[in-house]
Amino acid sequence: MLRTARLTREAPERGANAGLQRVTKGMLQHLSDIEVPVVQAGLVDLDGSYIFLVGLFLLFFAVLHGLVVKPMIQAHQRRYDSMEGARHEAEAMDLRAAEAASAYETTLDSARQEAVKLREGLREEGEAEGRSHLAQARQAVARKTKEAQVRHGAAMKKAQTELEARASELADDIVQCLIGKAGG
Repeated sequence: MLRTARLTREAPERGANAGLQRVTKGMLQHLSDIEVPVVQAGLVDLDGSYIFLVGLFLLFFAVLHGLVVKPMIQAHQRRYDSMEGARHEAEAMDLRAAEAASAYETTLDSARQEAVKLREGLREEGEAEGRSHLAQARQAVARKTKEAQVRHGAAMKKAQTELEARASELADDIVQCLIGKAGG
């Protein structure tokens, strides 16, 4: 730093910076005058005041610990202890809720199984009843078909008999007409 101060003092003054250079020179000269005593002085001076400050710090620490920190820790501990019972109660309620949900699911599953069995039973009854009605309908249709076939067979025989008789009559008429035309 001393070397910088000498270089600055020897710099020639020029133009607008002349005033600034003069102020800087003065400050540097003043700093070089104080530099020697500051370097000779020690950084920390250990004496009785240091022990007094440490004792004062420990005194404030003890007082604040007794008046603020301990009561705050005790309040936190009481709060934690009072919440501990609530935690146990909440855990017990969670356990009861899980048991109730499990019982509900079990009941719901058994009700579903019963409903499936009931539905299957009703479906089977319905199918059996449907088969019964279908068999009765088939028997009725078969009986009516047989009756219709019997009536139709009888009507056919009657019609055939009538047709044969009528065919004989027509044949006789045709023969009479043919003979009558041939003779007359």
